[in-house]
Order: sequence, then C-alpha cells, then structure tokens
Amino acid sequence: MTDSKFCGVEDVEKCDKITNNIEDDINKAVAAAESDIFLLLDLDGTILDTDRIHYECYCEILKIKFGYNLTYKLFDEITNTIGMPHYLIEKYGEEQYKIIKREKDEIFMGDSCKKIEYIKNADLLIDYIISNNINYAIVTNSRRCMVDYFKKCLPKLNQLKNWIVREDYNLPKPNSECFELGILKYGKNEKHIIGFENTVLGYNSLKQITNHIYIISEPTVNYNYEFFKDLDVCIINDYAHFLGILRRAAPKGVVK
Repeated sequence: MTDSKFCGVEDVEKCDKITNNIEDDINKAVAAAESDIFLLLDLDGTILDTDRIHYECYCEILKIKFGYNLTYKLFDEITNTIGMPHYLIEKYGEEQYKIIKREKDEIFMGDSCKKIEYIKNADLLIDYIISNNINYAIVTNSRRCMVDYFKKCLPKLNQLKNWIVREDYNLPKPNSECFELGILKYGKNEKHIIGFENTVLGYNSLKQITNHIYIISEPTVNYNYEFFKDLDVCIINDYAHFLGILRRAAPKGVVK
C-alpha cells in the first residue's frame, strides 16, 4: 500500500512522480474511455468551501441560545467523526436540535452568499465534466433548499443536473445509501468509480463503494488530514491535480 500525499498546485510534479494505485487506475480508465468513469462528489467542503461558514453560523446560534462557545477545532473533529446533528442531539435533545438547525440555516442563507467560494479549481472541474460528458452524481447531506441557495449564489452549479440531496435518502453517512442511490439513479454501469470527499464520515461511506478516493484537505489544518495521511487515498486541496490526470489521459478530440 502506498502512502497518501498532499497535492497543492505547487506539488503537482511531485505527485506525478509518486503516482499511486488510484492514479494508475484513473489513467487506464480515462485512456480506455471517458464513458467508463463515474464520479461521485460530495458538496460542502468538497466542491464548495463552506465549512468555515457553517461553523460561524453554528457559533452564532449556540452563543445566543446557550452561551456556548464552539471552537473550530472541536467543530472540525465533530464534522469528521460523528457529525453535528448527532453531537447536538446528544447535547441538547432532538427537539432543540431541530430548532438549532432551522435557525442556523436561516442565518446561513441570510447573508453568506458573497462568502461562498469553490474549492480551488472545482469550477474548472465542473466545466470539464460538462464539456466532456463525464458521468457523475453530486451526493450531499444538504437539504434541497440549501442546494438551491448554493445554485443562486454560484450559478455554474445549475449546469450540474445529477443531484442526490438529503431528502432523497434515509440513512446519513457513514451509511453508503446516499452514494448507492447516486449510482442507481445516474450510473450507466461504469467500470471505474472515483469518489471525492472531505470528512472521515464521508470516507467511511464512500469506501464501501470504491477504493478510488480523493480527500479534500489542508495539511496540518484539518482533523481529517491526520486521519488520512497514512491511508491509500490521494489528498488534495486543489482540483488542478485531478484535472491534469484527465487532460493528459484524454483521447484525441476531447475538450481539454
């Protein structure tokens, strides 16, 4: 088993030299046929850089209602391990959690639109997916109203048609139901499934589907980086690396 690696833009050449099994298989799959690849992508923290905004909204509501100061370190650990819903239900009860969630989402959708950005080069990955008819599913824990809000803030998301939102499935991550539904609804029997996630919870869900996994993380910043750095996954903070693999392996005539 090869080590995982961190691939920022400045590290692309280094990553290319230590290509692991994941990238070898991707190269073979893309070279064989673009249509033989199916991408499974999480949304928050994977395509969109929203974790810090979610944190700030939780901080505001928890401070107002309970006088509780939530640190980002704890928030990061919670979102990676048990998830904020589980944590808040255990701490305050299910009814209070529903109120917290509703009010937190109201704060989020109130004035955060200008703060929402793509993970670096995720917008270019969307362009590539659409231009080259690569099959995919966006599988998110966000509710449909939140996804619609994201689309309003970042109109390019409207080009993506294959969505699995929280209302579509019963069991949350780490159960694999959401990703299985994505394959069932949008898959076309592709041989190679490549997944993108940013949390341990998401990884534990995705690994039941595929061993071709990219993790979105920053070195030494996120809880998940420490968890993933010794696993056979590819850790990136910028989609330029993955786009480079697709472009180099693409057959002639493919839009690059």
